[in-house]
Amino acid sequence: MNYTQSIINGQRNDENVMILLGDDFSHSNAYGTFKNTDKMIKIANECQNLNMTFVYSTPQTYVNSLKKENNKWPIKYGDFLPYYEPEKQQDGKNHFAFWSGYYTSRPAFKKMIRDASSLLYA
Repeated sequence: MNYTQSIINGQRNDENVMILLGDDFSHSNAYGTFKNTDKMIKIANECQNLNMTFVYSTPQTYVNSLKKENNKWPIKYGDFLPYYEPEKQQDGKNHFAFWSGYYTSRPAFKKMIRDASSLLYA
């Protein structure tokens, strides 16, 4: 619940919040993953003092919900690569993991992303 609250505190909106589950390898046992997620959703929804409702959703449903909130959407400038994400270390400080070589084994795919980005920002 603390994780969810920290995500909400970092959002511009607080009516609808997307919480992504998993990573590249976490769904190798999809049955177990969804069974455990079902349990987490059930327990969280039974906790009445949270004033939150957890549901499975789709990106389209999430975006439609955000549109209904009439929020002003930020404009992204710049490139998505190199991608980085903060990682909290044992010393309590945030360190950053960079994905700068993520597409080096697929140069054609990287070029396609760069071309699409240039069209998006044109």
